Amino acid sequence: LHRFFTNLGRNPSKHSTDQLFDWINDVGLSIDDDGFILAHKGIRDGKSVHSGTAVVNGVTHTGQIPNPLGAVVEMPRNQVADDPGHTCSYGLHVGSLRYASSWGPTLITVRIDPADVVSVPVDGEKMRVSRYVVKEINETRSEFSQRVTSEDWYLDDEDDDCDCEYCGH
Repeated sequence: LHRFFTNLGRNPSKHSTDQLFDWINDVGLSIDDDGFILAHKGIRDGKSVHSGTAVVNGVTHTGQIPNPLGAVVEMPRNQVADDPGHTCSYGLHVGSLRYASSWGPTLITVRIDPADVVSVPVDGEKMRVSRYVVKEINETRSEFSQRVTSEDWYLDDEDDDCDCEYCGH
């Protein structure tokens, strides 16, 4: 989790940094060994369900955005809606299994740097990001086996000092 909080420290959004860890815990996402978030996205025929403009592996696409395995999908951060009060707005949307399953017959796992999370709508199970990497197809449409829980962020006397602003050690 130290890597997650280090990555999160590069995020310029106060709202995202204040609530992202608890939100990940609440909706059942995972954090990998590099401190990146693993989330779900629903797609149809290898593309996003809704239309927009994004860059996939350096090529700009307008319309339904391709999401092939290994692709880097991104859009300028200043084009992603940053108001958490707007549940439906511009950006690359990813989220919980329940949220993503409702958007397409194919479920993919995406990997997000916490620094690329622009907003987490206050009443939803999704987040808007400016960049993600398509990691795999979730053939079984299952939850992550290693979910983040608040117990993961418990420090005891034997824990090393991490020098981050979040845990106070």
